[in-house]
Amino acid sequence: MADHLSDEEQLDAIKKWWRENGTSLLLLVVLVAGGWFGWNYLQSQKKQSVEDSSHVYMAMVDAVVAWEKEPTREHADQVAAHGETLKKLNEDGLYARFAALTLSRLYMTDGDTDNAIEELKWARAKTEDQALAALIDLRLANAEFARDNGDGALQILAQSHPEEFSGLFRELRGDIYYSLGQNEQALEAYQGALDQLEDSDPAAERARAMLELKINDAMPAGTESASGEEDA
Repeated sequence: MADHLSDEEQLDAIKKWWRENGTSLLLLVVLVAGGWFGWNYLQSQKKQSVEDSSHVYMAMVDAVVAWEKEPTREHADQVAAHGETLKKLNEDGLYARFAALTLSRLYMTDGDTDNAIEELKWARAKTEDQALAALIDLRLANAEFARDNGDGALQILAQSHPEEFSGLFRELRGDIYYSLGQNEQALEAYQGALDQLEDSDPAAERARAMLELKINDAMPAGTESASGEEDA
């Protein structure tokens, strides 16, 4: 403001400016302050939600351990209650997806494949991580296979997935083909899974024995088995 203006003139100028711009300025201050406090509140709520989810998840793990030792309805209900709570606390969080996977396992144990599939689809729709998505796809394909939907299971297994899951995808694909009487495709899938095994993997020996058994079952009689012996 010009130095030659008197104090009274300066005061009048300030009042005039405030009448013209004060409301907009106040609105801007409120919006900025509100946004800052709102952001901090949101972050605080998210942090609290994660902490709450962590506690509930640990309680669910304990309930799962108890259910595995003694698979009673009471223990199963405890697991289910914790799982539903986790999904409500933060449905987009990782704990919620783990909860859905656990709930699907409960349903599969009860033979309720329809609800198991719903839980898996819910988790799959919220998953971007490729490894977790591949695990969910495997379980989805297993669930579809369990309710005699082999074609649907094969469609799920046809989706792209990380290379480290190829062996598991191929083995399940072989199981489905074998159940459908398509032994040639089953053999190809089993052999592909067998080729994926690494000798350095501690679990490879058992997996190899299981795959060789499946290959022998799928091979026509009179042909050489996977172990090098001729079937009777």
